[in-house]
Amino acid sequence: VPISPTAPATSAPAGKVYIPATDSFHFVSSGQEIEGDDEHGVDVQFPWEEAPSRYHDHAMAVPAFYMDKYPVTTTNYSAYLAATGYMPKDPNYWLRNWYDDWPVPDP
Repeated sequence: VPISPTAPATSAPAGKVYIPATDSFHFVSSGQEIEGDDEHGVDVQFPWEEAPSRYHDHAMAVPAFYMDKYPVTTTNYSAYLAATGYMPKDPNYWLRNWYDDWPVPDP
């Protein structure tokens, strides 16, 4: 389904902070995995890579954007669900850890 792009904001929306653009964001993904020992041909392949790999190291351009000043908590998300009536297409996945006393309130 084609979706028209949102017009860029001219100032920071409430609760957001401005993140400036960069031409040299250093994207690195590494760490320990226990599934096998083949470091090539297993895991994820990003568009700039020739083959899937467990280790990724790439400089990339990232345009400017606005980001929430604080992380969204389960309490925030629960309030959003209650206020809007929205329900994820797969509530079992998104809400699988929630039950009668969830979400736990923020400290």
